[in-house]
Amino acid sequence: MEEQAPRNNTDDPAAALPPLPPPPGRHGHGHDTYIVQFPKDQVYRVPPPENALIVEQYRNPTTEKKRRRCCCFCSRRFLLTLAIIVVAVVAIAGITLATLFFVFKPKAPGFTVSHVAVRGNKNSEYEVSLRVKNPNGRLGIGYENGDVSLLFRETKAATGKFPTLKQRRDEPVRLRLS
Repeated sequence: MEEQAPRNNTDDPAAALPPLPPPPGRHGHGHDTYIVQFPKDQVYRVPPPENALIVEQYRNPTTEKKRRRCCCFCSRRFLLTLAIIVVAVVAIAGITLATLFFVFKPKAPGFTVSHVAVRGNKNSEYEVSLRVKNPNGRLGIGYENGDVSLLFRETKAATGKFPTLKQRRDEPVRLRLS
């Protein structure tokens, strides 16, 4: 076999440079470092043709991708924020109502029949006197446009109208219903 003559390194500028030192932190740890050098004319500033299509798709998205995007009401962040707001409002309203309930401790009014009068034989008219007691120490009660029914053994005997009335706290009231 023929021996090859040693190359003349005067043509290659990279051969004239001394070798680069190893990168910091890797010296003496048994890692081999390889340095690859490319000539400037092989460094691409424009992507090669096989990658150009991918780059163009990132630069100019098509209208199909724009249409696929969901509206702002579908985004998870928006829905999560909306759910947190709704839960917060419901919690605040619940805490407020519970506080008012425990502070005022509302009770139902008490009704007592004090007098009953019946007039007539065939078409009877009933006159009933009621005593209404408001047991609430901090709340008044308002009665508006109510209907009254007189029942006898679960059969409606008469009907009437309850008068409009504002009853203050701890105040008994006498009513006459006809």
